[in-house]
Amino acid sequence: MWPDLKRLARGSVIYGAGTVLQRFLSLLLLPFFTRALNPEDYGVVALTTLVATGISACLGMGTGNSMGLLYFERDQAHDRHQVVWSTVLLLFLNCTFLGGALLFATPQISNFIFQTSAYANLLQISIASTLLTILIEPFYAYLRYEERAKIFVLLTFGAALLGAVFSIVLVLILEWGVIGLLLASLFAQIVSIFVVVLFVGRHVKFSIDLALLAPLVRIGLPSIFGIFAFLIIDYMDRQMLQRMVDLTSVGIYSVGYN
Repeated sequence: MWPDLKRLARGSVIYGAGTVLQRFLSLLLLPFFTRALNPEDYGVVALTTLVATGISACLGMGTGNSMGLLYFERDQAHDRHQVVWSTVLLLFLNCTFLGGALLFATPQISNFIFQTSAYANLLQISIASTLLTILIEPFYAYLRYEERAKIFVLLTFGAALLGAVFSIVLVLILEWGVIGLLLASLFAQIVSIFVVVLFVGRHVKFSIDLALLAPLVRIGLPSIFGIFAFLIIDYMDRQMLQRMVDLTSVGIYSVGYN
């Protein structure tokens, strides 16, 4: 039991340190961004994050749960690699067809969330960034399953640091405002997906088993309801505040909440 507890403690410390570093980075930059962005901008970011979280839950189809179950049911590395790439294929299909449809529907989504279509372009940027985040997740999951915590933290913190650099350039230097903040996240995800595929994907032998798609969906899909319950409990206060007051109040509230 003690070796397992040591592994658990070591992994928890490494993952925890990575999370603390990312949160600290966001906190460190907050005073600078609040001088460049107004409360309404933060309100827009809060509601686009709400949309992105919902889309991530839908298009992810609970594969964060089903992939792990199917992965550890198999003992051979080749079979486990099939699970990873089959999950990538499933998510790629979701992001291509359903994600593409959502990108075209951003004016309608903007009308529902903001009561105006003026933020459709910002939603398109946020959704595109979310689609890339969904596609890269199986490789991050693979690192967690193989207990490669240091590489995981290095890649995720590197992505956060890259996003911060892009944000500084686009928001503080070029003064692009909220669109710069969202574009910074998108650019960071574009770079990250290439880096992760290069350094992680090449260690996962490419092999796809179409028979895995059905169990990936069947096992993972029920967890979507739990994710949406969390979404309602933890995020819907922003939408309520926007409808009852205004975006400025949402921005002030979301900064304080974070």
